Amino acid sequence: LGKAVCDMFEAVFGTENAKTIIEFYENRYIEMTQEVLPFITTVIIPKITEINKENRARIKKKYVNRLTRK
Repeated sequence: LGKAVCDMFEAVFGTENAKTIIEFYENRYIEMTQEVLPFITTVIIPKITEINKENRARIKKKYVNRLTRK
């Protein structure tokens, strides 16, 4: 569990920030997961989804504009 949580935090927050979080919780992985995971699921994931939609729309617009010019 500890390795999986650490890897997930590194992927989301970056190596240095994940290290800070892990040191703060002193390797209490269950408590750390209970307190930080809701932030990831309610703030980070929706923001990533929003950015992904914006990127898709931007790419689609470029593609459509390119087709209409030809």
